[in-house]
Amino acid sequence: MCRNVERQHRDLCKVLILHGLSPGIIALAKTLIGALILAIVMPFCKKRPLYAKWYAVAACAFFGIFIMFIFETKAYGFDTAANVVVALMASACVTTIVLGKLFLGEHIRAATVIGALLAILGLVVIVGTKFSFGFSPIGTILASCAGAGYGIFSIIMKKNGLEGGLLLTRQMLMYGSMFLLIPVGMQLPASFEINYAVIGCLIGLAVFPTIFGFYCTTKAIQYLAPSRVQIIELSEPIFAALIALIFLHEQPGLSTFVGGILILLGISIANDLFRLPADRESVVSKNNPDMQ
Repeated sequence: MCRNVERQHRDLCKVLILHGLSPGIIALAKTLIGALILAIVMPFCKKRPLYAKWYAVAACAFFGIFIMFIFETKAYGFDTAANVVVALMASACVTTIVLGKLFLGEHIRAATVIGALLAILGLVVIVGTKFSFGFSPIGTILASCAGAGYGIFSIIMKKNGLEGGLLLTRQMLMYGSMFLLIPVGMQLPASFEINYAVIGCLIGLAVFPTIFGFYCTTKAIQYLAPSRVQIIELSEPIFAALIALIFLHEQPGLSTFVGGILILLGISIANDLFRLPADRESVVSKNNPDMQ
């Protein structure tokens, strides 16, 4: 999923910021480099053309890249990173559940709501001491707007029947680069350092959290309801903990185990791996019309 490499994303961003690059330049550079990499690679891949309305793809890029970046960046100026992440991801879940009902005709099931709440609670538990219950109202609103933008992107993609994959990812990154160019170009720093470390970090950000992230997300939305995809993406801390355990030999704490169990339970319920009593009755009534 799009955020399963978020930890590496933050670490690489820290290196770039130490070299004088602003968050805006980092976002623009990784998006543009990602589009260029795909433009070079795609001719060698046997892929059929992507038949999609340009304005639908542009709208996905506007909400999924531009809006999310602008509001998320502003939110970090008013609240802690932990609070911003929780508000952003919770907002994305709620947005897809509500808009899925309004524009896609999806039923708001008890399993979806309970699964989302459990997964969000698990996220809060894993964040632990870094999470503050004293939310900054402005920070929360800005982070929620960022999450809503990401949720709207998934609804637009599903509504227009866009086919997920590298072709859609390339077009989204191209449009995203154009949208980001305007605000970033107005706030260029006086100077910043360019060397092999900076170039390597930018390529890493372009390949993993950007290309790989959007590829996985768009493919998932193609086959699953956007609300389910957003709930599954709450599994980010679990994957981050596994990566840290395997490559950095960091032992996960108790909060990671408890939060991970809550997240997996929420994902399982939302995806009907465990059926709630109300859902069982609904299935029985559909299969037995005489009981209605």
